[in-house]
Amino acid sequence: MINLDFTTDNPRWGESGIAFTNLFEYAKTLGFLSNIRHYDGYGDNTTKFDNSISIHIEGNHVDGAWAKECRIHYYKDMELLNSHLYDLWNASSAGRGDAITCRINSNKYINHLIAEYDFSVYDAGYSSNVFPNERERIISRFEQQLIGKTTKRDILLAIDYFNIGWEL
Repeated sequence: MINLDFTTDNPRWGESGIAFTNLFEYAKTLGFLSNIRHYDGYGDNTTKFDNSISIHIEGNHVDGAWAKECRIHYYKDMELLNSHLYDLWNASSAGRGDAITCRINSNKYINHLIAEYDFSVYDAGYSSNVFPNERERIISRFEQQLIGKTTKRDILLAIDYFNIGWEL
C-alpha cells in the first residue's frame, strides 16, 4: 500500500505534517491538489474551492530556520475545508495576518507530490511555487502505485475519490 503518513516529529515544534485517514481520503486530496483551478489566481469561480490554495517551498533557512519549509496555504473558509478535506483541515495551523486562513506544513507530503506525481517547482526567489502536473498523468501514476497492492475494486474507488477531489 502507498504511504499515508507524512508526519514528522520536529524536536522544537513537535509533530507536524499530514496523516491521511485512509487511501480514499489520500486520493480525494490528491485530486483536489491536482486541479489548477483550485490554485490562487487560476480559478474561474466555478466552485467554492476555486482560488483556495497555493503550494510553496519557503526559504526559511535564509532567515536562520533549520531548513526550507513546504506549505500549502489555504485562503477560504475553514469550515469548508473541514467538511470536504478533513485530513488537510486536521493538519492545519494558524494562517497569517494577510489573506492566508491557515497553513498546512508538510515537507514530506509536498516532496512526495513532486517526486511521485511530477508536480513542478518554479523558483520565485525566497519562495518557490509548486503546481500540479497534467491530470491524466497523475491518475496514471497513482493507479500504477496501487496495482498489486490493493484490489481492483479499491483502485476504481480510489480513482472515484480522486475525481471527487478534482471536482471540489
